[in-house]
Amino acid sequence: MTGPSARQAVAGLYTGEGWPDGGDELLARSLSPRSHDMLLEVPGWLGLGAGQLVLDAGCRDGRWAVELAERYGCRVVGVDLVLAGAPKRGRFDATRVADQVALLRGDIEALPLVSGSCDLVWCRDTLSCLPDCATALRECARVLRPGGGMVLYAVFTAGALAPGDRVLVVDALENSAASMDQPTVEAAIASAGLQVVRRERIGSEWTEHWLEEDPAYLTRDLLEIARLVRDQERMEAALGQTWYRRALAFDLWRLQIALGRLVPHVYALAKPA
Repeated sequence: MTGPSARQAVAGLYTGEGWPDGGDELLARSLSPRSHDMLLEVPGWLGLGAGQLVLDAGCRDGRWAVELAERYGCRVVGVDLVLAGAPKRGRFDATRVADQVALLRGDIEALPLVSGSCDLVWCRDTLSCLPDCATALRECARVLRPGGGMVLYAVFTAGALAPGDRVLVVDALENSAASMDQPTVEAAIASAGLQVVRRERIGSEWTEHWLEEDPAYLTRDLLEIARLVRDQERMEAALGQTWYRRALAFDLWRLQIALGRLVPHVYALAKPA
């Protein structure tokens, strides 16, 4: 039979014995999280102004290039290996700043820009994809003028990330373990000759903001994870093993951030004058 201490512990658990007054209210109280729009404030910390030239390193569809051009009146050159095409409608309508934004196909490890030509480099959600983050950061530093700045958003793995989940979010999404390791990246920043002006540990903060604005924020991810796991054999047959793992990894990404197992950081960097 279960011992008396075990029975007492179970009884205390399910009767709420010892739960403090105000505990429920504490958990329900907002921590006043900042939104992901704070990322657009970082160029201002570094003095970005109208007419200056920004490199969006890893621009994808150029949506952030458009946001930067609209907010700061700057010119933006976006470089990416795979261009999705400039957005033409909605919040990121590139036609509004067509004369300020240009997108080029190119490699962040061999940027098609003249040394010292940029006032600011913007690099969001790109570093993790690069096997050699040091080369990319040196290239970013090369195209910066002395006194220029860099905005770097990077997601790092935490020790709490389970080995199986680590394989998914790193290998299945073609990420690099080294480029998702904070000490490795910070050593590469220093090696590139860039100085950390400000470091912000974002963690789950932006996710909390999204969830407070829209409690259904993670619902689609959770539903797809449940379906992929419960019906794995059929899903794998339909999607193929590679895309099955990728789909599961994409859906796990934001959940792992919410759980503190992937940890986003924002860096404001500067190239010494």
